Amino acid sequence: AGNFGIRNAGTMNIGWTGSGTPTTGAIKLISDRYSFGSTSVNGSGSLTFESVGASFLDAFNTTSLTTGTTFTGLTIGKTTNAQAITIGRAASVAGPVRIYGSNVTISSALSSGTAEMFISATGAVTQSAAISGGELVLDRGGSFTLNNVGNAFTTLAAGLTGTPIGSLDYTDANALTIGSVTSQSVAYSGITSTGTVSVATQAGNLTVSNNIATTSTNATSAVILNAGRNASVVSSAPAVGADTAGELLIIGNGVTITTGTGGRATLYTGQVVNANLLAL
Repeated sequence: AGNFGIRNAGTMNIGWTGSGTPTTGAIKLISDRYSFGSTSVNGSGSLTFESVGASFLDAFNTTSLTTGTTFTGLTIGKTTNAQAITIGRAASVAGPVRIYGSNVTISSALSSGTAEMFISATGAVTQSAAISGGELVLDRGGSFTLNNVGNAFTTLAAGLTGTPIGSLDYTDANALTIGSVTSQSVAYSGITSTGTVSVATQAGNLTVSNNIATTSTNATSAVILNAGRNASVVSSAPAVGADTAGELLIIGNGVTITTGTGGRATLYTGQVVNANLLAL
């Protein structure tokens, strides 16, 4: 901890010998600084990296960290962490993934299986590799640029009334619902933002079942929803139901999409099967 922390300049195995059956139970490492060298962590419980104090003292980077695939959860940082997080090596766990930081950079694939992925950031969140899981929850005021076409979640929720996110640019490979998720006893519903909001599916329906609200006054792109972005452009429209690229569905009584004064909301759909559901 403190000025020293956990530092490995060589090769280190935690939770196993480097082969064979890993340990059972949770693994929690607590230090204000981490330097991994070549470190492998394996186990069958949850894996947590957190600071002694409120925040790491340095940026946290997983480039030299290998994690096993049998972990039931992964947490990096505390809710008060003010340092940057970089996912520099691919990781896949069979449980919730929770990341807390200032700027968050995802440069290698990250998966939570069918469980929730929670990204809490005060700065910029960017990616050059896909993320996947069950539900995706975004929080803590950051701006999220997550437009890798390989992203794959079932439900997206972002921001709270008192703590909205900044801007959001999200792309999903398949069908997606902008809906409600209860994460760690906190209910997130739809999208609450202070910046521009763009959500697209490459293929599959984009369903809006909870409100989207931004204070953005952008006159061209305060909100953009694009279902089935990969839909082909043809000279004549296909028969209703023939284009399966994805449909934009606004579901539920009273669901609203709101912007700041003068802001524009633009809706695109790759097909129209349930046209009556598009009425706002």
